[in-house]
Amino acid sequence: MLTSRPAPVQVQLETASNTRQLTVFTPPGIIVESAKYPTMFAGVLASTRPSEHISIYDHPRAWKGFSRDAITIMRENLYRFLVPIDAREMYPREILDILRTIALSVTPLALGVEVNGLPPRRLKPLPGVLPLGPEVIVRNIEILSDPEISHVASKICEKDIPASEGAWRLLDYDYSLDQVVRFMALGMLGRIDKRRLVPTHGAYKAIIDSYVDRVIAEMMDRPTIKDYQLYMTNQYGDSFFVITQPGEARVDYIRAERRPDGLQFMSSIEGQQSRSSEPRFSVLSDHARFAAYKAMHEEGRSAHVIILHYNANPANLDLEPWLTRFGVSTAFQGHPAVLDSMSNLIALLQTVAIPDLSKWSENSPLFDRLGVAKPALKIL
Repeated sequence: MLTSRPAPVQVQLETASNTRQLTVFTPPGIIVESAKYPTMFAGVLASTRPSEHISIYDHPRAWKGFSRDAITIMRENLYRFLVPIDAREMYPREILDILRTIALSVTPLALGVEVNGLPPRRLKPLPGVLPLGPEVIVRNIEILSDPEISHVASKICEKDIPASEGAWRLLDYDYSLDQVVRFMALGMLGRIDKRRLVPTHGAYKAIIDSYVDRVIAEMMDRPTIKDYQLYMTNQYGDSFFVITQPGEARVDYIRAERRPDGLQFMSSIEGQQSRSSEPRFSVLSDHARFAAYKAMHEEGRSAHVIILHYNANPANLDLEPWLTRFGVSTAFQGHPAVLDSMSNLIALLQTVAIPDLSKWSENSPLFDRLGVAKPALKIL
């Protein structure tokens, strides 16, 4: 138990009579959740069941080829073992140091947690992040195995530099967005005297926004693409049509969802206020933008990117927002259809688009973004 100093009132843990020590296994995985400030909940994602595949339970980059059910089972098995933290005082410090060590580990870890009991495993949706197993408030977290620390990440996190610069360096070293978000959420990035805990969903927003701003600034001095391209992919039944055309670096995300009352369209147009007020859609558009700008940065040429994403299966919503990011990224990894004119691009879209191109035309600003007047489409 922690006895270095009394815990603030907001995070005082009641004495429990039936606590027990439990050994759990983490991929590693970290989460920080909002509460009533200054109290926040920070903790580890861990399974009570040892598995040779535990390392990928919270590593979406490794999920390619896995079925939707397999991913769902992995997430369901990750309990959220949480400790209340005073975010103003950054206390208890011992727990924060342990969580930061876990975040820096590149290998799975065995942990000891002190719990009152475990609820049944069930998948719980969480705003802005992939769903997880149930929460368990713990009295302590202890590392039982030797962590293998990432020295590159450790060195970058030790630097007294803006969080945006630290995140950019980590991503440049090929750390995944999900890994960088862990560091941001635990207050491991940024000017040292200004570091604070950030809810995981907020850390995604902050990292994505800073990355996009950096790519846009770099693309100002890069050439633009010269032709029109259409990338296509289908992931878990979701269809992605990614259009790239000559122009300044910008990304528009247009989404159609099949719902019981029919198709619903939402759009996020760069430089304009989103037509949808749904917080969930804002999160999805952020992840789509990240994937598109990352592809643009790797290509080294600017483009105006328009993403059409059709969600036909409500079951896929359990995989959001990762599925949106993954679908766009996978589309860019394929071989595009290259066309020499906008009219040929539209003709191809009329053939392959799902739902029918007329639906996108009636319910979204697609053709405004393509620079084509809707009446002109009738002659195609």
